Amino acid sequence: MNRSLRHAAALLALAASFACHAQPRQRPLGVGPIASGPGTVEAERRRLQGTWQLDRFEVMDSAGASRVVKAEAILTYDEYGNLAVRGKLLEPLPSADAVEYPMLEYSGPIVLDPPKHQFRLGAVKTTSSVDPTLESKIDPAFVRRYELSETNLKISYLNPAGDITAIASFTRK
Repeated sequence: MNRSLRHAAALLALAASFACHAQPRQRPLGVGPIASGPGTVEAERRRLQGTWQLDRFEVMDSAGASRVVKAEAILTYDEYGNLAVRGKLLEPLPSADAVEYPMLEYSGPIVLDPPKHQFRLGAVKTTSSVDPTLESKIDPAFVRRYELSETNLKISYLNPAGDITAIASFTRK
């Protein structure tokens, strides 16, 4: 009998839950004012928005010395926070065994941290696999530190130890 009472109580609770209709919230949520002005995420998004052309690509060796590598790329940042990069190396990376010059094509949202002048890639979509030698310099998991002016964008790629592995310098198109 105890078991049948529990079943009846469960059925009654289920029926009561279907009888309740959702009600609109009676008072608004207190989320506070939306941040605006210099240094906010929205302000940085607006500054980044547009199309940028690669001017210079440098890679660092294990001692921290840089070497310029010929490359071409276009970076686009849209009003929804999505970054798209399409490019290729025009010469091999130092210490690379590859005969073909790797292509680079990816897109996806980024997470900006304006106070630190950094961003991380979100869910990146790629059309091809990245050459392992190139990926060791610009891994999607790396934090990117940026310097931004009206016409120039400089991105430094930081490995988990905080060392710069590559620097890409762009000019607004």
